[in-house]
Amino acid sequence: MPNANSHPQAAPAKRTLLVVTRFTPLNGLSGTGTYLYSILSYLHQHGVTVYVCWSERPDFASRRGWWMVPRDFAEIATLLIPGSLCLGRLRIFPSVFLNPLKERSRRTLKALLLTLGLGGRLGISRPQESQAEEIAPILTASAPVDPYAWDRPPDPYEHAFFGNAIAKIQPDALAFNYCWMTPLITSLPDPDRFLKIAITYDLRHIYSTLVEGKIHWSEGEYMSKELETDYLRLSDVIVAIRGDDAVTFSGLLPDKAVVVAYPAILPCLSSRAPLPNRCLFVAANNLANREGLLWFLENAWPKVRAAHPAAQLHICGTICKALTINEPGVELLGFVDSLDALYEEASVVIVPLLRGSGVKIKLMEAIARGKACVSTPIGAEGVPALDSCVALAGTAEAFAAHVVRLLADETARRNLEQQAAATVRDHFSAEACYGALREQIQKPRANP
Repeated sequence: MPNANSHPQAAPAKRTLLVVTRFTPLNGLSGTGTYLYSILSYLHQHGVTVYVCWSERPDFASRRGWWMVPRDFAEIATLLIPGSLCLGRLRIFPSVFLNPLKERSRRTLKALLLTLGLGGRLGISRPQESQAEEIAPILTASAPVDPYAWDRPPDPYEHAFFGNAIAKIQPDALAFNYCWMTPLITSLPDPDRFLKIAITYDLRHIYSTLVEGKIHWSEGEYMSKELETDYLRLSDVIVAIRGDDAVTFSGLLPDKAVVVAYPAILPCLSSRAPLPNRCLFVAANNLANREGLLWFLENAWPKVRAAHPAAQLHICGTICKALTINEPGVELLGFVDSLDALYEEASVVIVPLLRGSGVKIKLMEAIARGKACVSTPIGAEGVPALDSCVALAGTAEAFAAHVVRLLADETARRNLEQQAAATVRDHFSAEACYGALREQIQKPRANP
């Protein structure tokens, strides 16, 4: 019974969070997008109103001029994209329709003036190459994009877009998706009124590689320690995806609040028995995933097939776009809308990474489904709870041996599956992973 002098606990203050991102915030398209969606879903469930400013519109919207926000995302956040009109979940991009009309009108008017002999008076001349004007836009539209441009600091266009959103929404907290987005703070007239959160996915200045079966760390491959520190210094709260990352951030910036937010995962166990010969690899199309898969196919898969000739490997995800593989037992499935059936059928899920950083979301998703997983130490790095529920192998020989054993030994496979399910239950609930971040957002702030 409550004490007579006790007072009811005050409800958490209502808070509005605005997230700014250049990379996709959508669930299921990439590991980082799934992680961000998971955080935002949890915050929404606990009373935080969420807005997301996505400064680079989806590629398919640029082609067809419209795009429908996925229902699951629309239920937890309001998505703002520059140059779009919002009609419920529908986003319309008028420039996709209007720009070609404006260009055709300009050409038509120019041709008319030249035909009437008025071009000289207006400074209009015929092009030296009759096809130059028609070819140039095509070449511009198809020009290759710098693959590292996604980690550039914000440009003036993004500063303006973000500033307008801030003025309209008046949020309590700002979250910057990746550290290089924090310079947006510098264009705000009164940055101290907001709680400023930097969501990190890794240590940008430290990168892990597998060398002779052991993890080797290199510094400065993608970003200098000084630049990363400068970016993070602009924030009030740093969100680390791993405990060891948090220790490093605290050492670099001891005056900042650092919270650990491991990716939360919901148990998604199947009652169906997996197919006895089936292996599965799920990945997005990036260098680390391609390199790891090719290493596995060249060095481990032949050993698996020699010991288990009926073994099959299904590969799915956008990684299939970059692959041409003709290996026995290997099938490329491409991107699939739902992975449920593929995970149910898989006896073994492989994560053969030779390099990386952060937390490997696909490995987390696999253990959430109670699957027996084989990974290099890189795949499970930074998450100690995974050591007891994932078969780890630093060499191709050991990797193949684990896969063969789990395909052949049903008891061993079931034991690993049970350990995976227990690890998810005990360590990776949303409250355990994101509760500290929610407390930072909802706690009262002193007047700046």
